Amino acid sequence: MINNRRNNKAEFKNTAVLITRKKLQTIHELVKLLDSMIKDGQSSLVIFCEQIADEVAGFLVANKMQGAFQSVVIKTKNVEDIESITGAKIISDDSQFKYEMSSLGFAGSVIVSKRETIISASADRRENIKEKLSELKSQLETCNEDEKDGIKARISKLENGVATIRIGGQNEQESKEKKLKLEDALNAAKSALEDGIIEGGGMTLLRISKNMEAKTEAEKLVADVLEVPFFRIMENSEEDVKKVLDGYVSDKGYNVISRKWEDFYESGVIDPAKVLKSALRNAFAMGNQILTAEAGIIAKREEGDIKIT
Repeated sequence: MINNRRNNKAEFKNTAVLITRKKLQTIHELVKLLDSMIKDGQSSLVIFCEQIADEVAGFLVANKMQGAFQSVVIKTKNVEDIESITGAKIISDDSQFKYEMSSLGFAGSVIVSKRETIISASADRRENIKEKLSELKSQLETCNEDEKDGIKARISKLENGVATIRIGGQNEQESKEKKLKLEDALNAAKSALEDGIIEGGGMTLLRISKNMEAKTEAEKLVADVLEVPFFRIMENSEEDVKKVLDGYVSDKGYNVISRKWEDFYESGVIDPAKVLKSALRNAFAMGNQILTAEAGIIAKREEGDIKIT
């Protein structure tokens, strides 16, 4: 059901939305609805359901391949907030709603990837979303501890907006480079949202090293290794590491651009904590593998040629 091959996503704008808690068993449940939509000038449908039969999925894919109708199916049980965003009626055994035009909702855009679905509400649904947010925030004040995390997650999903960033350059290579930098920045921001932020510039690892009570040779080795990123940054900036460390301040970091000790959180010299933790885990895993290996192969470069020794 992918319609954007460049990024392997299904993307829809100003699309109809169908929500059902029933299993879509046969194509007959949808044929009449799709015919009505086509007559009404609509050519796309996003379906949120708990289960769908292979027959129905195949029917939708065949229509997409023939260019007759674009659709995508997202399997999920959490549809209450989708109802608020799109205005679609939830079709279930307990409701009177059927597979009809009156049960459909609409979304400004829907982007579906392998791991996530992003729904952007149409302009006329914003007041409904505000009302739903107020309702959830009221529930947050009266609910028990077990329910708080779930409600907070729902509030976060409804409050988060979607921004469109357009990237351009003088040529294709420049555009690609800017796009890669943007993706790195977005991934860093997502990681920071998950695990928070820490001081950058190698300062966090340097502080850990200084606060370690290294007694054994192994502990001393780890402490020395943790200082290396900071030392490399100083050397690359043509700083005298010894002089810099002579002015060490326990709650500030050394900024190689301003050449001063600063509060890195105010200066914006920060890293996602998740990135640092992943780097440490990978480094220790690799070090452990090398130490426990029975043999190793070293690629030695001499006069432009690689010789295996």
